[in-house]
Amino acid sequence: MKRVTDYKCTICGISTGKPNASKYCVPCGRIRDKIIREAGKLVREQIRRGNMLAPRFLKCVDCAAPAKVYEHRNYHRPLHVVPTCHGCNMR
Repeated sequence: MKRVTDYKCTICGISTGKPNASKYCVPCGRIRDKIIREAGKLVREQIRRGNMLAPRFLKCVDCAAPAKVYEHRNYHRPLHVVPTCHGCNMR
């Protein structure tokens, strides 16, 4: 069993302090959340401008079902997304 001091932020390595806490310390969690929000905003803007198709017109890359959303597999490349169905996106 891990000791309380063994739970560390996966980004900076600072102790998060609690066994069931987030994988990230508060500052890193805020930065990560901002990156995720900005990536989503960029994709929505590209769809609105007509530079990308809405995902509902595409098939899921994992199971070929009708896609519902675009999935970021790397948030540091915000426009590199793949269409996925809801189930595959949740997995």
